[in-house]
Amino acid sequence: MKNKLLGINIYLLLISLLAILTVIVSIFLIRKSTEEQFGCDVIDDNEPTVIQIDSSNTEVIRGQAVFSENCKTCHAVHTQEVGPELYRILYRRSEKWAKQYIRNSQVLLSKKDTAAINLAKQYSDIKYPHQFENLTDGDLDALFMFIDAECHYGSHLK
Repeated sequence: MKNKLLGINIYLLLISLLAILTVIVSIFLIRKSTEEQFGCDVIDDNEPTVIQIDSSNTEVIRGQAVFSENCKTCHAVHTQEVGPELYRILYRRSEKWAKQYIRNSQVLLSKKDTAAINLAKQYSDIKYPHQFENLTDGDLDALFMFIDAECHYGSHLK
């Protein structure tokens, strides 16, 4: 009788551990799916930039202004508009690459940069305006902070 009870207890323990493991894996998969959906994951480890955000940060507000004045006509943070969505820019590419592409993508295209070439092919119907050479590093840093904050906080910024 003791052996049978011991066997049942071990069986129940294994089922409990399996249930706990299932919950942990489910949480991980849901989190990963959410990160992929909203672009909060690292896709390319080519010097990815992850910026720590405080939603009350004045740089985020400044970045929102830079976005509204320079990007909003063709881009959205989470959805593709005329141009691609911007929410993954610093998770796919380095800050240096993103700044160079924003300021003048032709420089990267002339260097046969694969990512720039792929973007040009994907959006071949669109002529990317090169009017952003005037944006300072500070402007672009603020823009990236805004995009990252949108990724993490979304509509809570508005």
